[in-house]
Parts: sequence; structure tokens; C-alpha cells
Amino acid sequence: MFSLRDENTGVGIAVSTDPSTPQGTEGIKLRIKNGRIIVGLGFGGEGQGNEHTVVKLVSQLLDIPMEWITYEYLPSNESPEAFGPGGSRMAVFTAGAVLGAVEELRTRLYNKAVNVLSSSITYEKGYFRSSDGRRISILELGDEEVTFTYTAEAKIGRYIAYPFACDIAVVRYEDGRFRPIKHVVYLDPGNVVDEDLVKEQVMGGTAIGISLALYEAYRYDEDGNLLTLSFGDYGLPNSMDMPEIEVHLVSSPSPVTPMGVKGIGEVPVGVAAAAVTSAVEDILRRRGSRVRIDKVPIDPVLLAQSI
Repeated sequence: MFSLRDENTGVGIAVSTDPSTPQGTEGIKLRIKNGRIIVGLGFGGEGQGNEHTVVKLVSQLLDIPMEWITYEYLPSNESPEAFGPGGSRMAVFTAGAVLGAVEELRTRLYNKAVNVLSSSITYEKGYFRSSDGRRISILELGDEEVTFTYTAEAKIGRYIAYPFACDIAVVRYEDGRFRPIKHVVYLDPGNVVDEDLVKEQVMGGTAIGISLALYEAYRYDEDGNLLTLSFGDYGLPNSMDMPEIEVHLVSSPSPVTPMGVKGIGEVPVGVAAAAVTSAVEDILRRRGSRVRIDKVPIDPVLLAQSI
């Protein structure tokens, strides 16, 4: 608990929109082989969970269990054109590539099912059904392969989607240091494909932003010699240096992207740093200082002189 009347506690707020998804292309290969659906990716894993997102998208669009699907990293001589993660682009480009591939695959499977069952068929949960009660799984229609490349042109400047974030940070000054104790994020990611994955990525970006404001820094002496010679000097935080982070998703679908999604990889970082900086300034004002912080990481010497 904290009191807003306490001169050692500050509250900061920051809002940000961040251009995401620069124009470009992303391709995937979708195939059915040996009774499995395999999604072929043209990029390697970098830890954001894009592989899981692709599998979940295919599951949702084909209305089938995720257990029917697996993914693989394609060798460069088999991969369609793919850029991979970068520029907060993967939600949009993955959705576009998967959506196009699934639509083409479904058309091919429908034509096969018509030949097996009849011209009057319906599709539900991975099965084509005829009016006389017969059915066949999409996995039983033989091997099939689709390659689809999604291409996006920027709608505003160089970028396609604009996620929005608002952060509220609570920081406390004690024992000669500023310590973040609470951080709340409201973020618009467009339509959400995987809520848990989005929240986890927002929490990670927020932690980076907090660290950017308070901890991590390259420092030099007056002659330009680097003083930061190890992670011990760099100020790399651990979990004990992080506050409770609370994430709320407020979806506002994009009208210009596949499935209304937006990229959110980078927007949590800058807005978190700005909110923490604002909270530190609030503490300084409560203690009679009018110092404005105009860069991060916050200079501890400047703060010591201002307290």
C-alpha cells in the first residue's frame, strides 16, 4: 500500500502510439502429410512464440484441434520469401500468410471431398459431411501442399498498423534509490490471437522499459573511456528489481490488416520508460525540485543533487 500524499511516492502516466508492421512480405508453406498438418516457416525461432501463434491461427481458421498441427523450420532452398520477426510485424504478416494459405488449402480439400462424398457437403471441425450422413476428415483426403506469400503495402507512411498504449507507474524513493512498486498497462493490440502470449510479451517489453529508465546504462568518463566493462557495471536488473506488472488489453481492430491484428512487440518499451520517468519527476516535485528528466537512463548523479 502507498499514500499519494507521501513525498517519497510518485505516480507517472504516459501514452504512446508506435508505428508497427513496415511494408513487406511473409510466406508460409502449409501441407498435409502422413495424417498431419504441417506449417512450414521461413524464419528461425527468436523466442516471441510466433510458432505457437501460427499453429493457433491454423487451428482457429480450420476449426480443428491444435494437436492435429505441427510446425517446421524450412531450409532456405524450400522456403517462400520470409523476413521473420522485426519491426513489430509478425502478428500482421503471420495472420495474412496463414489466412491466405488456409483459404487455398480449404478450397483444394473441398474439391477432393466433393469427389469422395457428393456435391452437397458441409464442413465442420475438420470434417466434410454429406447430406446422407457420411463424413471424411481433412487428414484422410491425401497429401496436399500450399505455398502462400502475403504482401502488405503501407497505408500511412512506411507502416501499416498503429498499436496504442497507456501506462501508469508508481515509484518509491527509499534508501537512496528509486524503486518501481506498481505498473499498469492498457494496450490496444487490435484483435487478439493469443491473449496469454500477448500479455507475456507486453510484460517483457514493460520490464525492458522500466530497466531502460532506472537501471541499464553504458557510462563513460570525461575522456570518453567506457566505464561499463561487465554486466555488473551495466546495471542489469533481476526479478527483485521489477514491480508488479498488470496488463489490460483493450482491442480496437485495425481496418486495414488481416483479421484486424496489430504488431505490439515494441510499443510497451518506450511508454513504460516514459511513465517511470514521469513518476520520478513527481517525487522530485513533491520534494521541491523542478528538475525535468529529458533522457534515459536517468542520471543518478543528477537525481542525488536534486533530492
